[in-house]
Amino acid sequence: MGKELLQRAINVPDSVGDGRRVKQEVVATFDFDAGHGLVTGDTIIGTIPANALITGGYVEVLTTFTSPTADTATIGIEAGTADLVVAVAIATGTPWDAGVQAMVPVQTAATAIKVGTADVGLIVDVGVEAITAGKFIVVVEYTITGVA
Repeated sequence: MGKELLQRAINVPDSVGDGRRVKQEVVATFDFDAGHGLVTGDTIIGTIPANALITGGYVEVLTTFTSPTADTATIGIEAGTADLVVAVAIATGTPWDAGVQAMVPVQTAATAIKVGTADVGLIVDVGVEAITAGKFIVVVEYTITGVA
């Protein structure tokens, strides 16, 4: 019975498809020790499917990020954007310190992000200089909706 209640809790009415909408997640990892962040620029760590409505998520920083002179980093769904985590200097801590950190979409219509009709990359953008340490897991919550 517990599993049945959980299933009902994540399925909500939908006007397209089979009459159900299921909340889904993309989970991706960024890890300096695995070769991410060795150079500046964009690193694709996952994919968000077409027609997704991103409603929330979080970043779990497992290893605090460091850089030579407090560079910035962002997480977005398009190259050069900061849709999910805005540019913040790594030296200032949040959201790049160890622990669970918030992202921009916070389960409201005002902060939700609608993906168009093509899949998009889940992108980490390191500003000017390469980071020297850091690892995080990002969880992006979304629901597939009708046509964008």
